[in-house]
Amino acid sequence: MLIKFLKPIGWTIFRVLFSVEYQGLENIPAGGPVIIAGNHPSYLDPVLVGLPVRRTFDLMAWDALFEFRCSAV
Repeated sequence: MLIKFLKPIGWTIFRVLFSVEYQGLENIPAGGPVIIAGNHPSYLDPVLVGLPVRRTFDLMAWDALFEFRCSAV
């Protein structure tokens, strides 16, 4: 439910701040298995790839994206 509210806001913000181009959206089936691959221009790929997709899907990502290292003082 929350994603339906946040997607239009995210879409607007990213379209204003970044130059994003999507190709092949018409080839994404409404159901069944699918692989959607971004070309990795940034660490924002999972968010940017998911914005125009109109179905639910799971993401696979490099585990190092979720490691937060803090140096102890």
